[in-house]
Amino acid sequence: MPALKTSQEVIQATGVAGLADYYDVIPLLDAAGFTVKRRYPLSSAPAQVVKPNGAPACACVIAIAVEPPQNPNGVSRVGGEAWLYEDCQEDHRLRRHNFGNPNWPTEATYYAFQAAAKPQEVHLAAGVLYDCAASTFHGANGPFTGQQILDSLYDAHLATLQRGVRLRLYLARAWRHLVRRGVWRGQDACLRLLEYGYDVKATPQQGSPFSAPFRIYKWKDFVRSSDMTGSHFFGFQSSKRSLFSNMIVLCLIIVGAYWLLPHAGLLRAIYGNTVLSTVVVVFVFLVVDQLLPRALEGIRALFF
Repeated sequence: MPALKTSQEVIQATGVAGLADYYDVIPLLDAAGFTVKRRYPLSSAPAQVVKPNGAPACACVIAIAVEPPQNPNGVSRVGGEAWLYEDCQEDHRLRRHNFGNPNWPTEATYYAFQAAAKPQEVHLAAGVLYDCAASTFHGANGPFTGQQILDSLYDAHLATLQRGVRLRLYLARAWRHLVRRGVWRGQDACLRLLEYGYDVKATPQQGSPFSAPFRIYKWKDFVRSSDMTGSHFFGFQSSKRSLFSNMIVLCLIIVGAYWLLPHAGLLRAIYGNTVLSTVVVVFVFLVVDQLLPRALEGIRALFF
């Protein structure tokens, strides 16, 4: 069979129409692929949601799509996913419940399922390809059949009901939420540190005020104010805010050096203090005064 260009060709190549466990095959309109449904095991929580006539109200929907190859006899990447589908889920999501409808799940089983663990959406592992020349599917472990692809998605979807898998998914979602909140709040923290620690402010954005949330900062957008009446450090001009901030960073560097380096050599350097030691401290102060604001500006410009 040549390259799979239409949904019907993908359906034929996978042989899904002849599989007894799968039903309701629907061709995709925007890609070469299809969706198909499969019932959940009777012992699972989704299978307990039934309609008044006892028919299941939930099903696992599996979608398969094949990308076009670069050349007619090349290989095509195969994508797939599986997720939970509830009958009338759009109306339930909008809280328009009508449990008197015979095509809807019963009220008791519906609310019992809301408190139960639900299977999560899964995606087909990367590396599944369709060889146009050999007319076969291939994965990391060798040739695949259409049924094996569907079964692997179905089994992976059911595996998300296991306690260990649910815990890993919960930790992954918690980590993503933490990173998202850190990025969202981190931009404000960087701007506050620059403004109140080093007198560095971002220039007002030109143009429409509605584009402010989508502003992409650059190095030139940050300007450091000059305070000629500010503080001095060994004859070097420094604002009051940056003097305090740099002293804190300098103290942290000294404490870190004391904590990590051998104490004997560090204590000898302190008690054997010379003019050269003072020059080193001043140099570190100036390095912190110049590099730390730049580092904050770079973090703000690159990641936020």
